[in-house]
Amino acid sequence: MRRTALPLFAVLFAASLSGCPIWNDSDTVGAVTCATDGDCPRRAVCGARGVCVPASGGQGVACTRDGDCPAGQDCDARRGECVGESASCEVHGDCAAGEACAEGVCTPARTCTSPGGDCGGTTCGTDPCLCDFRGVCVPRAGACVVDANCGPTGVCLGGVCRTPGEVCQLTYQCATGEVCLDSRCTRACDGSAASRCGPGATCEGGYCRPSTDECASTADCDADARCVGGACLAPCGGTRACASATTYCAADGFCHPDFRPTPVCSGDGDCRGTSTCVNGACRVPCDHTDPDASQTCRSNDFQLTVCGMDDLCYTSNETRPGEAECARPSDCQDGASCLDGRCVE
Repeated sequence: MRRTALPLFAVLFAASLSGCPIWNDSDTVGAVTCATDGDCPRRAVCGARGVCVPASGGQGVACTRDGDCPAGQDCDARRGECVGESASCEVHGDCAAGEACAEGVCTPARTCTSPGGDCGGTTCGTDPCLCDFRGVCVPRAGACVVDANCGPTGVCLGGVCRTPGEVCQLTYQCATGEVCLDSRCTRACDGSAASRCGPGATCEGGYCRPSTDECASTADCDADARCVGGACLAPCGGTRACASATTYCAADGFCHPDFRPTPVCSGDGDCRGTSTCVNGACRVPCDHTDPDASQTCRSNDFQLTVCGMDDLCYTSNETRPGEAECARPSDCQDGASCLDGRCVE
C-alpha cells in the first residue's frame, strides 16, 4: 500500500515562496555555516561541524557517545552530533518539504521555484546550490535536474551528468526493438499491461520516459523504494540486486530505468571482415562515388543504408559522423523531442 502524498496545500505553499534565498531571518537554513547558535535561524542550532542543524529533540548537540544525547537520540560519530531516527536520510527525497539530506540528517533548507536553477547563485556549504525536483536548494555535488546543468554537450540522466559517449544519439545504438529518444534507449508503449514501462519510468507520448513526478518524498513510495529525482527507486548494491529486468544498479546505489545504449562494437576487432567500428557500430566499406553505393550498404545492414563521404555506411540520419540534427532535447526548439537524431513534436 502506498503512503499518503504531501497535502496539496503544502505543495502550493512551497511553490508560492520566492525563488530568492531565505536567509537568517527565516525558518530555513540550507547549508548555512555558523560559529554560534545566534548565527542560525529559528528552531536551529549551530552543530559541531559549524553548520546550522534542527534544534528539535536535542539534534545538533555535540557528542562522542550515545550517552551524551537526549532520550531517543543517538550519537552520529561521523558528525559528532546527536541525531534521531526520524531525521535520518539517504537521499533528499527522504526529507520533508523544505529540508535537504546533509550527511545523513534531514536539515532545514532554502526553498526555490525553478528546478534545475542555481538558487540565485548562492552556495550550500562549500558547493554551489542546485534547485532540486522538490523546489529545495541542495549542494550541486555533480548532480543535475536538467540538461543545462551539464554544460553544452552533457545530458542529465538519472540525476547525473553523462558525456555524449555514455548516451545514445541514434537508434542503431540501442537494442533491438528500442529507439533513441532524448538520449535514452527506450521502447514504445500504449499504456496497456503488455507494454507497461518498468519501475522509475512512465508511458508518455507513446514512449517509456523517466518518471519525474511520481513522488515528492519517500513517503509517497512503497516501503522498499526511495524518492530519487521524482521517481520511486529501489536501493541496490552488495547483496541487493535489481528485481526488474528493465532497471540496472547505478553508481548511486539505486535501480534506475536502463536507458543505456547497447554498442555493437568497441573496436575493429569486434567486427567481421573489412568492417570498421565507428561510434559503436560496425561500418561496411563502400564507394561514395558509385551510384549503387547505398545498395551495397542496404545489403549488409538494414539500418546503415547510406554511403558516407568517408566511404563507410551510416544511417539515413548520418551523412557523416556528428551531422545529425540533434543529440539531446535541448538541441530542439519549442519543447520538441530528439528522436533518432531528428527533432520531432
